[in-house]
Amino acid sequence: MNSFESSLNKFAMLIVDYCISTKAGDEVLVNASYEALPLLQEIWRELVSRGGYPRLNLVEESLTEIFYRYASEDLLKYKSDIDRYIVENIDAR
Repeated sequence: MNSFESSLNKFAMLIVDYCISTKAGDEVLVNASYEALPLLQEIWRELVSRGGYPRLNLVEESLTEIFYRYASEDLLKYKSDIDRYIVENIDAR
């Protein structure tokens, strides 16, 4: 493991152990972009090794921009049942 990988691993452990205190059985929503893939891989490894169940929400800036540029007023006001369920039931994000 080189120093960059070691730093990513330490940062991932900080996030998983200290910031969200993952325990076995926790469902964890991870919001990440493609650019964060190396860190995401380390976070994923740490979550799984502690018995956490990670779920990925891919955040891509260009898609977000398209949504807000082209969405109707009704769509912007829409409250997704899926999003509501995630917020109410996820252990950490």
